[in-house]
Amino acid sequence: MSPDGRWVAIGTDIGDIHLWDLAGPDPDRSRVRIQAHSSAIRGLAFGRDSRSLVSSADDLTVIRWPLTVPTSNVRPVPIPRLQLNRPIGKLLARDGGSKFATGSGGKLFELAGPDLALSELGLDLTNYWPDVFDISPDGESIAAVQDSGLDLLAKEDGRRI
Repeated sequence: MSPDGRWVAIGTDIGDIHLWDLAGPDPDRSRVRIQAHSSAIRGLAFGRDSRSLVSSADDLTVIRWPLTVPTSNVRPVPIPRLQLNRPIGKLLARDGGSKFATGSGGKLFELAGPDLALSELGLDLTNYWPDVFDISPDGESIAAVQDSGLDLLAKEDGRRI
């Protein structure tokens, strides 16, 4: 659900996003199906102002979607295709939705700025379960899970804290 409570989005295994505008005339029927990706969606996160939705998928792409009214006018604004060797994992909104984090190939990446510029956070998460991580509100530590349990890692150097 978007920060302002207006939008609800759900991603599917076939790459579609179903988007509801709860402020529309009939929230039960104000659903739009967006053919977003060519494979399963792994993450959805709203921007802090509730005016955009970012999706990540197994097709190695991250796409920003402007949320306009009416929702039938939703059109993709793709950011560069991520050249990664594994599917993109879960997508987390950070800093109130001004930044996003995602994982791929045992690495953690941040998407930030108006153009969602990609940067690697420098942590090696190869031994951790994909899609099972979270980032502290201050962005300084990462919770990650491996077979032996939960680890809390420093973002700066990956050491256990």
